[in-house]
Amino acid sequence: MRTSFWLAAWLVFVFGVRGLPGVAVGLAAGSALSIFSLWTLTWAVTRALNPERRRTWLLGLMLLLKLPVYAVVLQYALSVRGVSPFAVLAGLALVPTVIVLKAVSRAMLGYGRQPSVPGGALREDIGTPDAHDARSQNRTGDRASCPRENTVN
Repeated sequence: MRTSFWLAAWLVFVFGVRGLPGVAVGLAAGSALSIFSLWTLTWAVTRALNPERRRTWLLGLMLLLKLPVYAVVLQYALSVRGVSPFAVLAGLALVPTVIVLKAVSRAMLGYGRQPSVPGGALREDIGTPDAHDARSQNRTGDRASCPRENTVN
């Protein structure tokens, strides 16, 4: 959400300085609505699906209460003369676009991939620093069962 907020603030500033206040207001309204939508969704999901106290009714209530906010913001943004409706649409599409671009860039750069570990390590052993030592020693302390120790470089 921070990236979307700062990108929206930068775009509103740029269009405002360049003398396009209708585009700046439209981007501000659309991106504010989109950021509000994502924030309320994350807030409601974390509270509704809390394992200690499940409140699944909160998701439905939150979705129902957001509809009047959407209606008021969109009614204002589209009825005021001078505000560009396409800028409102671009502002609404800003947050999903940032999310998709971040996911694609992380996939292209290889973030989130599990490193290949010789010896057939289990998935849960990959992240621990002592995973190789814990796997390779048996109860008597013999290291002969470690596949890494038995290979020739």
